[in-house]
Amino acid sequence: MERTSPSRAGLRRAFTPWKGLLVSRSKPRASELITTNEAAKRLNVHRNTITLWIAEGKLKAYKVGGRLVRIDPDSLDNLVKEIVV
Repeated sequence: MERTSPSRAGLRRAFTPWKGLLVSRSKPRASELITTNEAAKRLNVHRNTITLWIAEGKLKAYKVGGRLVRIDPDSLDNLVKEIVV
């Protein structure tokens, strides 16, 4: 039986993957995607709010490279429509 340190075990339990984050080959072209900072400026919210919405699945985002996340602008527009209505 493999033993892990308590800190690793706690980290494993605490980590939940982003629901809205997609790793897909059929994603839109990179030039069509926007950064989290751009999305935050468009909606006049903090960047962490955008990250939270991605984690909750409210925004469709794509992982580009190791740590880069890009957002589908259509998903952003749909979110705005839901909030306004």
